[in-house]
Amino acid sequence: MITVMNNEFIKNFKGSKKFGVFLFILIVLSITSTLVYKLADISHETYYLVMNTMTISLEIIPIYMATLTSDMLTEDYKNGTLKNTVLRPISRGNIILGKALFIVVSVMLLIIFNVIFSTFFSSIIFGNDMPSSYELIELLVRGILTAFILGAFGMVLIFISLFTNSSGVATGFGIGVLFGMKVVSVAFLALGILPEKFSGIFITNSFNMFANNTWTQDKVQFSISFIMVAAYYIVFSLLSIKAFEKKDILY
Repeated sequence: MITVMNNEFIKNFKGSKKFGVFLFILIVLSITSTLVYKLADISHETYYLVMNTMTISLEIIPIYMATLTSDMLTEDYKNGTLKNTVLRPISRGNIILGKALFIVVSVMLLIIFNVIFSTFFSSIIFGNDMPSSYELIELLVRGILTAFILGAFGMVLIFISLFTNSSGVATGFGIGVLFGMKVVSVAFLALGILPEKFSGIFITNSFNMFANNTWTQDKVQFSISFIMVAAYYIVFSLLSIKAFEKKDILY
């Protein structure tokens, strides 16, 4: 599993510019959101500015995940390189889990960089003191936990990618599912079909569990959302492994 993850890092960081592109986008978002607060003369502590930037980044990172996942599986399958992975002494289940781990770690790196950059940039622009060591550690922990939450959506994307032979189609389906979940969840909540405590049934509503002050809010809603995240991981991991075991390794 670790070997698969390492191979994905080598392949993506050597032959792909996606990570760098989305890293640049996050930097621009961080700068823009901070400058908007500055121009609007809204004073905030650096801690809350970083939290705000992290929340905004959650609108972009899932799209990065969709493009990343589609290339990982559909392009490997199309180019025949998936065969090389499967022929090694490793189970197909470990291949899926290794690719899922790569997604989580990649997202984690993006978020950690975003937290660190936003912390320094916000402090410079507003002339605020740097967050205390405790606050900085808390921000990083929140970012890491957020990456694990996003990983549950990554399992959904992996499952979708197993049924397409085109990275473009897989990316489109992934982004469609992302926005579809958001629209349906908003409609259900607005119409009273879904109580707010159960909003975590849609994984997109759980993305910001740790990127705001949810920790100090409704404990029941938080617990239900956390259980649903675990359910997404388990269900879509099992479904993906089952689908992958039935899939031919040659295009």
